[in-house]
Amino acid sequence: MPGPPHHPLGQHRYLIVLLAISLPFMALLVLNLHAAQTHARSIAINRAENLSLVIEHRLSLHFRAAEHVLKLLTQQVPTAAMAQGQMPKKYRATLEAWLQSHSYALIPHSTLSYFDARGRRLYASEPTADENIADEAYFQQLKQHPQDILVDATKTQVHHTGQGSLVIALAVHDEQQRFLGMATVATDISALLHEFQDLHLGPDSVVTLRRIDDGSLVIRSLGTLVTDAFPERRMVIPQAIQQGTPQGHLEIVSPADGITRMYGYRVIDHSPLYVAVGLAEKDHIEEGSRLGRASGALGAIFLLILATALLLMNRAASARQRSEEQLRASERRFRHLIDDHRAVILQINPDTGRIVDANEAAADFYGWSREELRDLSISDINNLPPAEIRQALKQSKHGSCTHFVFPHRLRSGEVRTVDVHATPIDIDGHIILVAIIFDITERLRNEAALTQLMQEQKAILEGRLIGIAKLHQRHILWSNQAMADMFGYTPEEMVGQAARTFYVEEADFIAFGQKAYPAIQDGSCYRETLQLQRSNGSTGWFDINIAPLFPGSDVAIMALVDVTPRMLAQLALQESEERLRTLADYTYDMETWIGPDGKLIYISPACERVSGYTPSDYMADPSLLDRIVLDEDRERVTAACRLGPEDAPHDMSFRIRCKNGDLRWIARGIRPVHASDGRPLGLRANDRDITQLKHAEQLAQSLAHADALTGLPNRRMLMEHLTQNLLRAQRFHRPLGLIFIDLNDFKRVNDQWGHDTGDELLRQVAQRLCQCVRASDTVARLGGDEFVILLTELSHADDATRVADKILQAFVEPVRLGEHALIVTMSMGITLPDTKHRQDPREVMAQADQAMYRVKRSGQNGWVLFREPT
Repeated sequence: MPGPPHHPLGQHRYLIVLLAISLPFMALLVLNLHAAQTHARSIAINRAENLSLVIEHRLSLHFRAAEHVLKLLTQQVPTAAMAQGQMPKKYRATLEAWLQSHSYALIPHSTLSYFDARGRRLYASEPTADENIADEAYFQQLKQHPQDILVDATKTQVHHTGQGSLVIALAVHDEQQRFLGMATVATDISALLHEFQDLHLGPDSVVTLRRIDDGSLVIRSLGTLVTDAFPERRMVIPQAIQQGTPQGHLEIVSPADGITRMYGYRVIDHSPLYVAVGLAEKDHIEEGSRLGRASGALGAIFLLILATALLLMNRAASARQRSEEQLRASERRFRHLIDDHRAVILQINPDTGRIVDANEAAADFYGWSREELRDLSISDINNLPPAEIRQALKQSKHGSCTHFVFPHRLRSGEVRTVDVHATPIDIDGHIILVAIIFDITERLRNEAALTQLMQEQKAILEGRLIGIAKLHQRHILWSNQAMADMFGYTPEEMVGQAARTFYVEEADFIAFGQKAYPAIQDGSCYRETLQLQRSNGSTGWFDINIAPLFPGSDVAIMALVDVTPRMLAQLALQESEERLRTLADYTYDMETWIGPDGKLIYISPACERVSGYTPSDYMADPSLLDRIVLDEDRERVTAACRLGPEDAPHDMSFRIRCKNGDLRWIARGIRPVHASDGRPLGLRANDRDITQLKHAEQLAQSLAHADALTGLPNRRMLMEHLTQNLLRAQRFHRPLGLIFIDLNDFKRVNDQWGHDTGDELLRQVAQRLCQCVRASDTVARLGGDEFVILLTELSHADDATRVADKILQAFVEPVRLGEHALIVTMSMGITLPDTKHRQDPREVMAQADQAMYRVKRSGQNGWVLFREPT
């Protein structure tokens, strides 16, 4: 029996069911694929924007560091040197020393140069060919606006080899804002390539640096590109920037290689350049393409729809994960850049003011650790009022103002002035301020000091006390009001006047030029006091100082001070001195007169009798008065000769070395001299030879402390030494020894051979005793045949007995007394004072004397050590 016929409708229903099942899956798959591609594209665009931010921060840091270096460096060279169109050697040495200590602030292969107002190179930190940049656009622009600082690319070959350089230029101008030239930092573009090549973008991704005005290429990290091709394409980003979008992204097909790229771009702060990072679509959207091909296969294979869909969804999730990992890696590289950078960097929450993170440089600068900084708020280190801090955070967050100058307080309490550049960035959907901080405290102090110096110079130039003029070939180019008033002219009338106009005699004019201008050509200053003529024919005395404007300049600066009253007073004084000289020439003592300016005016002929030097010797070399004084006394004598007009007379004594080498003692009396109206006229010194008096005093002093027969210390000096050494021994606990010596049978020598022989014996005994001890020990004669030896700083108590044995051994050999030979024996008593308790010197002497008499009574030649009775 045949089965039921096959109904076509069942197959249709099957197809409908199949389509009903497959179409939703396919639609779901297509939607998932589209979402994956969209997400991958969003991640790629976000990564491109983050990478452009990283590069922009690197280059911006370089530009700011270069600008900071240029501002500090221009303070090392005076504007006057720039105005002359040359760089003196001493300023080159200053620049090179300064650059060696600040080279860390610049990218390697950076060259610093100075150019004058005509574009000629005056100085370069690296060897380079002579170059004139007068035709460069940035030179012309900076010349028209000298207050600006420019960044420009010059001599650029658009090629991945990086030929050419990137220039940061700072104008140099004087106080009238006149353009004197510029200082530049030129960085080899090949060095900038290293800023791009460590980003790992992919084989077909690219980083470009272009100008904002015309989109011309400065540097490209991949391939070769002709700069004039496709002008309409290269202007897309510049047009967006000029319309008020300094940062953003777009997707275009590159005309150079036909590759579709997603670009993130950003304007580099304070420069005419922008950086663009292009990520190739095929490098970052490849997973979406593979999903598209897989979706076509799924339409044909229904049984693998679910498995393939799950597989593709897994792959899409993996691609998303890898993209997110790449983004996190980019963020880690960004954080690594901040952590390792030498500039101070803080990350701040603009809403709360809390410090989110800080790099090591910030920890070193502020004095807190990074962990401690994360617990602080910006108001903890910013000394501004809280309302101003909140306003600054709000401005930085919205980008309306990103540059500030704040007073920041360190952990030590010190307040430093800092330059802050705050940039808002998006991290995981939250706005964070990245603040780059430069300490400008020293720069501001230098600027304040420079301002004060300029004000002081202005006060000098415009003052009425010192006349100042600038001369060229002995003609006046400029003078201040004081100079014009001195000679009865106006400043305008002084310009063009020949210097000869002011000299009374032609011979004075010629003589001054012969003496002054050789010194000026050597770069030194010349000074002289001359009588000059005013416009009304009257004359006056002037102190003249003249020097070159700077070393090697043919322009001279002259400063004049009217000293007419002083000179008239000195002339009157000289007339009075002539009368006094007649009296002083016949005095027995040496008379010396010194003027109010410290110059030697007169010295009497008695100086030759006192010192051996004639008056002409002293007048030719006044410093001889100080040089003949012994070094030990010179500072005291020189200070005494600086008596002021209100000081009282002063007497002193000192030693001099005469011309023949003799040493003499001088007693000097110093008296201030005043005019009838009380004006100080200088000093008068009276020197008397007191050498014989000093010798008599020294002899008396010697006799008071020394034995006349042997020259040894006497009892008085011995007791002084013993007292001092007992105190020292008690303080430092070092053993001390005392040996009391009495010669045996000395009276028999006097009775048998006479007192002269006895005296000779005592002298020889004294010599042998001195040979047995150290230079630091003391050998003294008490009188008669008694001697005492004081032994100090003993290493051990037994050292005293060893010295006693050494003395006995020294007298084994007979003492020669003319024709006689005598064996000398002696009795010695030794005592070792107690260093733990204070002892009276007389008690110590008594102990040694008791020990000596014990030997004396035994009739032996030897010594006994004193011991306390038990």
